[in-house]
Amino acid sequence: LDNIGINWYITNALQLKGEFSITQKRTKYKNFIHPDSQKNTLAQKNSNNEMIENLTGELYKRNSESTTWNTNILLAYNESINKHNINFTAGVNAIGKSTEQTSIRYRGFTSGQFNSPSFAKEVVEKPSEIVEKSRLVGFLSSLNYTYDYIYLFDASFRVDGSSEFGK
Repeated sequence: LDNIGINWYITNALQLKGEFSITQKRTKYKNFIHPDSQKNTLAQKNSNNEMIENLTGELYKRNSESTTWNTNILLAYNESINKHNINFTAGVNAIGKSTEQTSIRYRGFTSGQFNSPSFAKEVVEKPSEIVEKSRLVGFLSSLNYTYDYIYLFDASFRVDGSSEFGK
């Protein structure tokens, strides 16, 4: 996880603020069920379709990697003039997410010592792969006005566009 931010005070009343962060996550999951384990429910059959010794050690592997980035740029104006107080903010927000995941299940290990995929008798299910990507861009603004600390006016606006919203 990395973050960076910068503030630029253009004048006493006007400020530009920028932020950027990126998060990267990698996950490796491996679950091996020993051939002698009570968790094995399947026994292997010989060529005559007769049940033989339980040689069904299983290995399940899943690897995933995700990257998320987020950026914000805000322009803020804050000024007090006599009895008038004005606060105005306008900005842009953008987010991107990318995830890739693969998984596979092997079966038929004769020994717990040989638990590498190369020692498996079969691949139980077709390997799966999931790839997801999304983007979001949003624009926002807010206005706060106060007269003599008695009368208040507030307005805000935000609009987002995202690949997750669909058409």
